[in-house]
Amino acid sequence: MKQLFTFSFCWLSLWLQAQTTSKLLLNSGISQPLVILMDESERPDVLLKSVESLAQEAWEQPHFLLIYGAKLDTTSIAKMINDLLNSSENARFFDKKKIYLLMLKTDPVVRNCLTNKLIFADVETYPATENEAPIPLAPILERFRSKYLWQIDVSDIEMKNIKITEKTNRLGLGLVFGSNTQNIFKEDTAFLPGKILKYGILLNYKLTNRIQLAGKLMGSFKIPNQKKLQSSVLNQLDISAGGEQTIRAEMEFHMYIEAALQANYFFTLRKRFQGFAGIGITQISFNSARSTIEQTIDVSNFSPGSGGGAPDGLDFNNGGDDFPKLSHKFVYPFLSCGLSYALTPRMNVIFNANYQITNHAGGIVNGVVVNQKMNPITFNVGVQFSFRISKVYYQYLNANRKIIKSKGA
Repeated sequence: MKQLFTFSFCWLSLWLQAQTTSKLLLNSGISQPLVILMDESERPDVLLKSVESLAQEAWEQPHFLLIYGAKLDTTSIAKMINDLLNSSENARFFDKKKIYLLMLKTDPVVRNCLTNKLIFADVETYPATENEAPIPLAPILERFRSKYLWQIDVSDIEMKNIKITEKTNRLGLGLVFGSNTQNIFKEDTAFLPGKILKYGILLNYKLTNRIQLAGKLMGSFKIPNQKKLQSSVLNQLDISAGGEQTIRAEMEFHMYIEAALQANYFFTLRKRFQGFAGIGITQISFNSARSTIEQTIDVSNFSPGSGGGAPDGLDFNNGGDDFPKLSHKFVYPFLSCGLSYALTPRMNVIFNANYQITNHAGGIVNGVVVNQKMNPITFNVGVQFSFRISKVYYQYLNANRKIIKSKGA
C-alpha cells in the first residue's frame, strides 16, 4: 500500500461548529481539480485508505480535501470550503471550474443542500460501508473528469456571492503627549531644558490580537519671543532718570525631535482594559541654545513713544540665530509598559511609561561634558483611533440558500 507521505500535503485542523475536521492533501500541481470527500464519521481512515489505494497517475492529478466529523452541518462545511478557496496561500492550487464532491454517510438535509450548489461541477454519493475497506475512487474520478463549469459560471459565482468582510481593527492613528526630565549636561543644563513637554503622532499596527507594532514621532520647540523680550527690557529701564543703565535679558531656543519604534505584547485585564509590555528603540535629536545678555546702555536719547524698538546697541531680531548652539543625537533601546482603555470599539486612551537603557556619562559634545541621565523614565499619554481594513471574501458556498445548478458541459 502506498504511503500517504508520498504526497506534498498541508494539514488544516479547523475547530468549527459540530467538531467538523478536515485534511487537505496537495500535490505539486498548480490550478488543478479539487476533489472533496465527505464522511460523517469521527475518523478519516476510510477516506485516507481510499486515496492511498489509487494508482499513482490517478492521485497525482487532483488535490483532495477530506471533511469528516461526527455531525456534519452546512454552516461548518461552507465556512471550511470558503476559507480554503479564499486563502491566498492555497487558492492558486485549485481550478475553480473543476471542484467535485463525493459524499459517503451524510445527513439527508446536508446531502440535499450540497447537491444543488452551483460551486460543484459534479456531485456523487456513495453507500456507507460497514467495514474499513477503501472506496474504489478510480471510476468516480474518471466520471468527474468529464464534468466542469464554464468560466462564465465561475465569474457569475464570484459576482453574485461577493461579500466584503471587515477584519479586526489593525491600523491605529492618534495623538500623543509626553514629558521627560533630564540633567544631561554638567556645565550648563540649559543647553537642553531640564523638562521637555512633547507632542506628536502615534501609529499602531496589529500583527495579531496579542502582538502590535507601534511608532511615534514627537517634538518640542521653543523660539525666543521677540515682543516679550523687548517688553522685559523696557520694564527694566527708567527713562526719566536718563543716563547709562544696565539691563539683563535671557534668550533660550531649542528644537527637540524624538522618533521611536517598539513591539508590544497585549493582555486583557478587564472588559475594556488591556495591559501591555514591550521593547523598542528611540532616537532623540536636538538643537538648543541659551544666551544671557547683560549690557549697559545710554537711554538719554531714547523715547518710548517714538515707535522705535529696543535702545541702541541692543538687538532682539536675530531670534537666537547667532547663539552658540548645541546639536546632538542619542540612540538607545528602552523597555515599555502601559494600559489601554477602550472608550469606544474604535477609540482607545493609552498611557505608558518607558525606561531608557542608556548611560552617556563622560562623553563630550561641542566641548561640553555629558552627564549621566538622572531620570531614565518618561511618560506618555495619547488617544488613538483604529481603522478597519476591508477584505474581499467570496461566499463560493452559501449554507443558507440553494443555488440553481448551471448549464455547464
